[in-house]
Amino acid sequence: MVAIFGIVLQSGAQNSIPAKWNSEKIRGERFKPYVYYDGEAFYTTEWCSGSITLSSGEVLDSLSMKYSSFEDDLIYFNNVLNASIKIDKEQLNGFTMIEKNGTKHLFRKQPSPRNPEKILFFEELYKGETDLLCYRRVELTTTSPYFTAGGIQKNQKYTPTYIYYFYNPQKGFCTVRPKRASLFAQFGKEEKKQVRKHLRKEHIVIIDETSFSYAWASLDKAGFVPLFRSEEE
Repeated sequence: MVAIFGIVLQSGAQNSIPAKWNSEKIRGERFKPYVYYDGEAFYTTEWCSGSITLSSGEVLDSLSMKYSSFEDDLIYFNNVLNASIKIDKEQLNGFTMIEKNGTKHLFRKQPSPRNPEKILFFEELYKGETDLLCYRRVELTTTSPYFTAGGIQKNQKYTPTYIYYFYNPQKGFCTVRPKRASLFAQFGKEEKKQVRKHLRKEHIVIIDETSFSYAWASLDKAGFVPLFRSEEE
């Protein structure tokens, strides 16, 4: 089952993206396919067109890539080697992925809020005075027993456990949830009234991640500053 999964991961990218980049500039190692479990270890189910920004500032584009939320690694398909390669994280500043439907995802590399010595990729949902970031974490969790298509019994699955942050270079990170109540908890009593008034004026209703990102972009541009009260992760 593992071997089949590995073949699927590679074959979907072989003829989709032209090689307009110098593969010799990209350091990495062959990607070892994950053990199969229910759920998705990658942020996107399909390969995406994208580009990477090296630590030198150089941008290499026209790559076929997938982001592993399970191990926080970027995988790209090397047409020359006909193999999936896990890119050396130290070589990267960030990367951009574009799904087939046109949805664009911009990731940047920063130290972990919990452990500054550990470097993570965060998706940049909004960039301003106070950024809105998301760590697209996926964990292997225990679940009720089930059988794979091959008849193998499993009791674990890949589960998204995304963590959202407000970020400011001076104040650091602050956890937040993409919900109306979580946003309002970042303001004092009087400011909450102004926030509520602003959202009504702009006809913004927070119901999901997209609307939360839009709401925060509008509030940040209007000069609202959060208190940076972290919530439980």
